[in-house]
Amino acid sequence: MNTIRLGSIVAVLALAGLAGGQPAGSAVRTHVAAPTVSSACGAGSVRATIGGHVKCLHAGAHCSTRFNKSYRKHGFTCTGGRLHRIKATTPPPPVTTPTPPPPPPPPAEPGHYKGESTMDSDFEFDVTSDGADVTNLITGEINEDCVIEGLNVRVAGLTSLGIESGSTIVPIAADSTFKIDAMFQSQLPTDSGTVTTNEHVVITGHFSGASASGTFIQTTTFTLQGVPYSCSSDPQTWTVTKTS
Repeated sequence: MNTIRLGSIVAVLALAGLAGGQPAGSAVRTHVAAPTVSSACGAGSVRATIGGHVKCLHAGAHCSTRFNKSYRKHGFTCTGGRLHRIKATTPPPPVTTPTPPPPPPPPAEPGHYKGESTMDSDFEFDVTSDGADVTNLITGEINEDCVIEGLNVRVAGLTSLGIESGSTIVPIAADSTFKIDAMFQSQLPTDSGTVTTNEHVVITGHFSGASASGTFIQTTTFTLQGVPYSCSSDPQTWTVTKTS
């Protein structure tokens, strides 16, 4: 038997070819199936096409920053050669302007109020359209008892035609109360001529719905023929109701 020394793998393949009936010197091609890529990615991974290749993206995987635009579409970003999940951010709540509280109701109902005092005398006034002020206050006759100052001797009393405030504005407080405290002078005719009197009027009031009530007092002082006199209506009350 002759011994054949094989000089190379090619020679072995050539001999194998002869045994199988293939032409001498031809090589046998071996076909290997290409590896298949699973269409599913593991838990926590996202299947995506990056740079033309199918990838399973997950935090910590190798990456290239040049594909960051593609990574971001799938919730990742490439930093330092590794993938990191992009944390979802909650948008801030919309800025809303708080609704201001409604304005408080006016302290009194606008309109004309009319009634009487305890002297059975007229008492009336107006409340301005915004419900904030009293104006046009009018009273009927006011009777005052008089004494000689220092002697406490009662003398004939005084009767005035009443008070007219005209267009004077008297503010109404937030608690629906008002007060008039006024001092003025007037002329008093007497048998000895006309004398100047000093008048002091205090009126208080409180509104309750479409009505109001309060108090008033008027004092008068003067000197007649060298004798000082002091007169007072004493405290009186009044009640009015809105008429229009």
